[in-house]
Amino acid sequence: MVVTLLAYAYAVGERSARGIERRCREDIAFRVICANATPDHATIARLRARHERALAATFTQVLALCAQ
Repeated sequence: MVVTLLAYAYAVGERSARGIERRCREDIAFRVICANATPDHATIARLRARHERALAATFTQVLALCAQ
């Protein structure tokens, strides 16, 4: 769920973990993605830091698919 949340957040220009957390409370699209839950900004930031390489590879693949 958080990977999908990050992909969508980046697509709409939201990169801040605190901003993503806030939008999970306020924005309906973010609420749908995270099943009306609000992940803590620290959780988002830790996941992003721990899995930086895997996320970069995933986002690179997404961009390649979009380019096709």
